[in-house]
Amino acid sequence: LAQAFGSNTCALISIGSPLYLFGATLKMPGEEEEFYVRYYVGHKGKFGHEFLEFEFRPDGRLRYANNSNYKNDVMIRKEAHVTPAVMQELRKTIEDSEILKEDDENWPAPDRVGRQELEVVCGKEHISFTTS
Repeated sequence: LAQAFGSNTCALISIGSPLYLFGATLKMPGEEEEFYVRYYVGHKGKFGHEFLEFEFRPDGRLRYANNSNYKNDVMIRKEAHVTPAVMQELRKTIEDSEILKEDDENWPAPDRVGRQELEVVCGKEHISFTTS
């Protein structure tokens, strides 16, 4: 797990493999298209609802939450603001990945082991994937 919260950085998460980039809804100056990215991974088990979530919001706010009750841990919440350059690079990464053309119909459904969610709004396109 790698976290970077600087003025010119972006958050990356590696949960096993592959590497995930998470994040934002943002209207860039001069742009009318909205951009938003949210990633969630979690499960309900012996230690309650444990999860990790990243969200980049329209105003450039990066929100991070990590909840684990293992050894009576408390929820971790962090917020930071990222620059428009970071948002533009995140958007470029999402667009270059062509994830907006994918379909989760054949992906495994969430189960008792857990679930992952990826939501992306890019202009007029809005995808929401869910899998185990």
